[in-house]
Amino acid sequence: MMSLKMALTKRLLPRSVFSVVVLGALSGCISQPEIVDQVYRCSDHYDVVVSDRSDTKIHAEMLGKYYVLNRTVSASGEKYRTHDEQVKMWFKGEQASIKLSGYPIQMCNLVVPMNNIDAPSNNTMF
Repeated sequence: MMSLKMALTKRLLPRSVFSVVVLGALSGCISQPEIVDQVYRCSDHYDVVVSDRSDTKIHAEMLGKYYVLNRTVSASGEKYRTHDEQVKMWFKGEQASIKLSGYPIQMCNLVVPMNNIDAPSNNTMF
């Protein structure tokens, strides 16, 4: 006669191996979180749409133009700039400041919720 321990091992081992194989295969199917555009309302009443935000770069659309900004060193928050330094953006919490070459720094606030894009801006310095 087979011991209870041996019987359980024979019965459960194949299931355990199967479970590990299935979980390993499914781990590649876990989807990454969807990238959501962030809209910032600036003090001059224009919007900046930030997309594809990562640890190294962002894409920004403002005033009808598209920019790719690379992350750079910042004392506080996150700082991004174009390779020619014509556009610089700083983010901290729900606020952003934007410097376009030849224009004063704009203070911008994240628009929340997204469907409330016409909400008045509450611009403050950070």
